[in-house]
Amino acid sequence: MAEWQTRWLQVPVRATSWGFKSPLAHQVDASLLVLVIVAAGAGAAVALWLRRSRADAATQATPSARQDPFATRTTAPVEHELRRLRVGDIVEHEAKELVVRGSLRFDEDGSLWTEHLLDDAAGTRRWLSVEDDEGLECVVWRRLEGTGLDPAGDEVVHESTSFRLDERGTAHYQAEGTTGTPAAGDADYVEYIGADGRLLAFERFGGSDWEVSIGERVAPSSLRVWNTEA
Repeated sequence: MAEWQTRWLQVPVRATSWGFKSPLAHQVDASLLVLVIVAAGAGAAVALWLRRSRADAATQATPSARQDPFATRTTAPVEHELRRLRVGDIVEHEAKELVVRGSLRFDEDGSLWTEHLLDDAAGTRRWLSVEDDEGLECVVWRRLEGTGLDPAGDEVVHESTSFRLDERGTAHYQAEGTTGTPAAGDADYVEYIGADGRLLAFERFGGSDWEVSIGERVAPSSLRVWNTEA
């Protein structure tokens, strides 16, 4: 009687031939997926690096544009700018742009006001006084030379105009920038008002000779201010 014998035959078969449900097939698919993800990530990183490099190169190649110093003029009300006016600022008056060269800050028993020396390259020189007394009062002054006037009386006549005494006193001052005065001290002043509304003022610093100026009140809104604060 013949005996049956069972033998195992081993035949090489590719892993992908086992079909979708084969464990070997899933191992191959997972490996391929990991390789694809790693390659995609590396490509994205390289692209981002190139984009940033190009942007940095463009920024360095383009010089920054020069700025107009007058373009940054403050939008605050002009009264606010006049109250904090200081050396180096620009004031426009009657179509002239004048630089604040110096300032005198006065204090008479708590009554405060400031006088600013303004000039330009053309030789225009004015003084602007700013006083906050129940509202902002601004006066533009022009220095007079060789008048021979003296503030001894209650009335002074200048160029056929009569000026009546308004006030006189002595105030302490502090100087900033270029003023032509000592850095600090006491100043005597006498102020007259003319029939035409103009003002006539006398000032002397530390016992010096009287300096005479004629002035006109101006509305704050008629002035423009560029504050040069950085």
